[in-house]
Amino acid sequence: MLEVINSRPVHMIINNNIAEQRRHIQKQQRASVRDDILDQGYKDAETSLANNTNTVDRTEVPEEHEPPKQKKRKSLNKKEFKTLDRAEQLKKIDRILLLFSGTEGVLDLTRKSFIPKKFASEIGALKKIYGLNLPYLLKKEEHYLLKKIAQCRNKEALYAAVKDIDPFTKGSALPYIKQAVQKLCYLYKDNLLENHDHNEDWFRIMVYGDLFDYIFASAEGYMTKRSECHSRIIKSLKELGLIKEDEPNVRLDFIFCNTSVTGINDVLICEDKPTENESTKDIKKTRKLREKSLVYWRSIIHCSNALEHLSSTSCRFNKLNLLITATKIIDSTIVHTTLKEVNIPVSERSGGAIADFISVVISLMRTIMKNIDTIEAILQVIHQDNLSFLAPKNDSFIYESDSDSSTDSTISTSNSGKSWQAAEREERIKERVDEAISMLNEQYQSQYVSTDWESNAFTDNN
Repeated sequence: MLEVINSRPVHMIINNNIAEQRRHIQKQQRASVRDDILDQGYKDAETSLANNTNTVDRTEVPEEHEPPKQKKRKSLNKKEFKTLDRAEQLKKIDRILLLFSGTEGVLDLTRKSFIPKKFASEIGALKKIYGLNLPYLLKKEEHYLLKKIAQCRNKEALYAAVKDIDPFTKGSALPYIKQAVQKLCYLYKDNLLENHDHNEDWFRIMVYGDLFDYIFASAEGYMTKRSECHSRIIKSLKELGLIKEDEPNVRLDFIFCNTSVTGINDVLICEDKPTENESTKDIKKTRKLREKSLVYWRSIIHCSNALEHLSSTSCRFNKLNLLITATKIIDSTIVHTTLKEVNIPVSERSGGAIADFISVVISLMRTIMKNIDTIEAILQVIHQDNLSFLAPKNDSFIYESDSDSSTDSTISTSNSGKSWQAAEREERIKERVDEAISMLNEQYQSQYVSTDWESNAFTDNN
């Protein structure tokens, strides 16, 4: 019996069984490690995955040459995360996402799957503090009317809710609300929104024109461009020598332009797709253009510290879905975030969803205009400082065309060689810009309802 056990064929069978068990255990372990990475976020995801491939417990599967065990990387600790200040929290999240995106200095909060769920509340708090959400910018009369619309459950009630609005009212979005609701009533009458099998032009003519474009086109001091238009940001950067001459122009489906402030150019861009699938090409294109818009605006204001008050916004239509994203510079980190996502309802019974979509479009338009008001306020501060101190322009921001960023560009500050006069001026302007922006915020807050989306959601159960 002992001879049979010690025979070579039996040894081969036992070794094969051990090897098969080992492969099975390692396969399960790899899957478990990946899940841990996505759910909790390791400081070094790629290294952790490689190191943990062979860290299974081998006590039941002995091996002649046991390799040294690799230490498991520590996951991001929630208690530790809460003790950090806001700037350090952003850097911590940036380091985690860097492992997946490979882009340093760029924090992409639009990639929801890469952010651990247990940090959702902390991410929400960061977005609120740094202004990475779409603000609720409705006047009292608009808010009251949309609350009334949210109660409607058929096209007759919707039409009656806006029937008495004066279409020639100035300084209010009431005419836009009336037009949008009445247009939806016509679409609901013939069930035109139930069939989504249309091309881009159909959606632009039948839906987007009245429900989206109109409120932007009617804004004083602004103009809109539609279909196959090119970004003026790229052209302006070429003229300034901040990008190469052979940089291709960017073609867009919608552009909202400022005409009252010299050199501001495009302030909102939009892409349309007649499908429900996201276009990776469009996502990359609009993300790059948002970053380059900040570079261009920096070249206008000539003030490194003031850029933190600005954001560049784009949106995308996928059939009846509207997604709004923005880019902002926070502590030298480029942050991409989703401001809001909303749908144009197919059914006339969805009064709450109708009110929600209309309120988002109004708030988006006013958010863009506030961004331009911010640029004007910054320019005014700098102009006054130049007159008072006869100070030259101080370009402390550098546009780097050879960086490793996903957009082949980045925004950075350069403090080397800065004189004490320049440093003093920069600090002086920063204080005055902060004061001007604070006054601007108070002005906006006095005009609009003091609330947010969560506490004032237009639900169909209201």
